[in-house]
Amino acid sequence: MKLKLFSIRHLLEKMLEAFHRFPVTILLAIGVSGVAIYLSELHYPENAQAWKFYAMMISGFLAAIGFIALNLFIEQKQIKSPKKDIINAIALLLFALYFIILPEKLTALDYLRFALLAIGMHLLVAFAPFIKAGNINAFWQFNKSLFLRLLTGGIYSVVLYIGLALALLAIENLFGVRISSKTYFKLWIVITGIFNTWFFLAGIPKNLQLLEQETSYPKGLKVFSQYVLISLILVYFIILYSYSIKILIQWQLPEGWVSYLVTGFAGLGVFTLLLLYPVQTTEENKWIKRFSRFFHIALLPLLILLYIAIIRRISDYGITENRYFVFALALWLTGITLYLLFSKNKNIKLIPLTLCIITFAGSFGPWGAFSVSEKSQLGRFEKLLKENNLLVNGKISKTEKELPFKTRQAISSVVEYLTEYRNYNILQPYYKQNLDSLFPDTAYKSKPQELLSIMGVSYVSRWEREENYNEHFYFSTNRDNKYNIIKIDTFQYMISFNEYYNDYYKDSLFSNKYSGENIKAVITKKAKENFFRICFNDTVCEDIRLDTIIDKLNKNPQSYTYNIETKEMTLIKNTENISIKFVFSNIGGIKKNDSIIINTMGGDLFFNLREKK
Repeated sequence: MKLKLFSIRHLLEKMLEAFHRFPVTILLAIGVSGVAIYLSELHYPENAQAWKFYAMMISGFLAAIGFIALNLFIEQKQIKSPKKDIINAIALLLFALYFIILPEKLTALDYLRFALLAIGMHLLVAFAPFIKAGNINAFWQFNKSLFLRLLTGGIYSVVLYIGLALALLAIENLFGVRISSKTYFKLWIVITGIFNTWFFLAGIPKNLQLLEQETSYPKGLKVFSQYVLISLILVYFIILYSYSIKILIQWQLPEGWVSYLVTGFAGLGVFTLLLLYPVQTTEENKWIKRFSRFFHIALLPLLILLYIAIIRRISDYGITENRYFVFALALWLTGITLYLLFSKNKNIKLIPLTLCIITFAGSFGPWGAFSVSEKSQLGRFEKLLKENNLLVNGKISKTEKELPFKTRQAISSVVEYLTEYRNYNILQPYYKQNLDSLFPDTAYKSKPQELLSIMGVSYVSRWEREENYNEHFYFSTNRDNKYNIIKIDTFQYMISFNEYYNDYYKDSLFSNKYSGENIKAVITKKAKENFFRICFNDTVCEDIRLDTIIDKLNKNPQSYTYNIETKEMTLIKNTENISIKFVFSNIGGIKKNDSIIINTMGGDLFFNLREKK
C-alpha cells in the first residue's frame, strides 16, 4: 500500500479545480467574508446605519448557495456557452433584485424570509444534478458525500481556528505584540467563510455515473443511525403516545406545543430512514424495511394529533408564520407518509424536492406565509376591536372600562405581533392620531404599550397567567432628552441616576455613591420599600417617600403612560438640613395584592445643603 503524503501541489490543484467549477460561489464567499470583517470594525451607531452591508451579506450568502445548485445543474445537463453565460447572468440579476428590494431597516420578517430561502437553496443543492428520473443510488451517494464533507470541513475549520488562535496568543504573550480581540473574530470569519467553503466545494462529486455504481456505506453512519437516532425515535414515540393516551383519558384538546414535538419526531424519523436507505435491501438489514413501515404507520395517528393542535391554535389566535409552516409541514408529512407507505417506487428524491417547493412557495406572494399571516392577524385585531366596542366608524375609540384579562391579553398579543414583525404603521388606518408623531426615530419605543394606551387597554404579556397576574406599570417623561428643559431654580448640585432591578420579592437593594466638591452622596433603595434614602457626607440623611407621586400618577387609568409633563413627575422636599427637588424621568414596577413594588426609577436630583447652626 502506497502512503499518500501531503502535497502542496495537489492541494493547489484541488483548489484550482474547485474554483474552475464554482467561481462565482468562491468569489461571493470572499466578498461576504470581507463585508463581515468590515462590519466587525464598526461601532454603534455607525453599525446601525450600515444596513446596506447587512443586505449585501444575506444576498451574497443566498447567491453563493444558489450558484452551487446552478453550476451542478449546468454540469449535468452539459450546457455550454453562450447559453450557460445567459443562465448565470439571469441568476445574478435575480439575486441583485433581491438585494435591491430589501428594506432600509431589516426586520425580523426579513431575516425569517432569508432563513427560509437559505433552507430552500440548500435543498436545491441536494437534488439539482438529479432533475431527470432514475439515479436514486447516485442521488443518495451524492448527498452522503455532501453530508460527510460538511462534517469534515466543520472539524477541520474548528481545529485550524484553535491552532491559529493559539499561535496568535503565543505571539502576543511571548513577543509583547498587541493583537486586538477582533482579530480572532476576523480569523474565524476567514476560516469559516473562505477556507470552509472552498474545502467543501473541492469535495463535491462530479461524475454521477460512477456514483450510481458506488456501493460503499460508512460503518460509522450505520452505527450512528441504528443506535443513536433510532433510540431517540423510540423515546419520542413513547412520550408522544403516552401523551395521546393522556388526552384521550382526560378528553381534552392537545396543547399547541405538541405540534413542534410531532414535527421534530417526524423529521428525525425521515432523516434516519434516509441515512439507512441503501442498506435496507441486504439480508441482514431487512429489519430496516419493517421499522420503516412501523414508523410510518405509527406516524399517522400522531399527524391527527398534530392537525388538532395546530388547527386549535389557528382558530384561537389566527395564523402566524410559525403556524403557517407547521400546518404546511403537516400536509407535507401526510403526503410523504402515504407515498412511502403505498408507493412501489419510493423515490426519495421527492423528499428534498417537495420540501424545497414548499419553502420557496411560502416565502413570497399572496399565498405565502407573510401575506397570509398579516391578513389573518389584522382580521383578528379588527374582530377584537368590534367585539369590545373599541371601533367607531372604522377608528379606535378609547374605552373607559376595564376589559377582562383574557381580552386584554388577546389584544396585547396581536398588537405586539404586528408591531414586532411588521411596523406600527400597519395599524395607522385604525388610529385617529398620527402614529409617526408618537414614535420619533430618536426615542426609545415601547410600541405595543403605547398603542394599547391610546385605546384605553392595559398591556398583558402573552406569557402571563390570570391566577398569578401582576399588573405592571411604567410612567415616563419625554424620553428624547435633547428636547427636555428642566428648571433648576436656585439649586447648587445635581445627581443623575437610572436604576433597575428585577427581583421583586427579595430584600435586594441598590446603593450608589457619588462624590464631588467635598460632598459625598449615597443613594440606597430596598426592593420592597417605596422610598429611597439619600445621605450626604454620612451625616445628613433623608428618606424620600414615593407614595405621593405614585398615587398621583396612578390616577391615570393607563398602566403605561409616556410623555408625562415634567411637573407631574417632580417631587420636592425641604427640611432643616436639606432642600431637594427630584425630577423623575421614569418610574416603573408592579401592582401586587393592592400593594405597589417599584423596580425601576431614574431622573435628576437637585439639592442644596444648609449649614447647621
